[in-house]
Amino acid sequence: MAMVTMRRSKAQSALEYLSTYAMTMLIVAVVIAAIFALGILNAGSYAPKYCTVTGFNCIAYPLAANGMLYLNLQNVEPYTVNVTGIGCNENNTVTNMQAPPGNRIQLIVNANYTFSTQCYALHGTAFSGSIGSIFKGFLLVNYTKQQVGIPTIGFGNIETSVSIK
Repeated sequence: MAMVTMRRSKAQSALEYLSTYAMTMLIVAVVIAAIFALGILNAGSYAPKYCTVTGFNCIAYPLAANGMLYLNLQNVEPYTVNVTGIGCNENNTVTNMQAPPGNRIQLIVNANYTFSTQCYALHGTAFSGSIGSIFKGFLLVNYTKQQVGIPTIGFGNIETSVSIK
């Protein structure tokens, strides 16, 4: 009789042990799912963001989910410049460059302007991504130094994440 009671006690103890661990695992799984659902562990929100363009200072560069980049550039050249084209792509080519409104924007020294331009993926189609998706590519700014009349292309790099729906 004592042997049956002892076996029952061990079985009950083992069952309690397993159910306690199962409940703990379930709680951990729910917490991890909640963390991902809230975007706390979204790598895009912690990715380094940078923007560089020769002759300009990038002030702001939010990217929309449809690939539209709103690039606020400040002229740091010692001349007034006329920006006649701007491009954003992953393959560093001058294809798909877009003209600003009125075909040119004049920027005096230290002035800034927000350009909107479509960013393109490697295969030539418009970039698109969800909030937090990372875009890493090249910027090209076609401009002319007004006082000397020299056309120039400012090359640069950008890494940012989608922050606008």
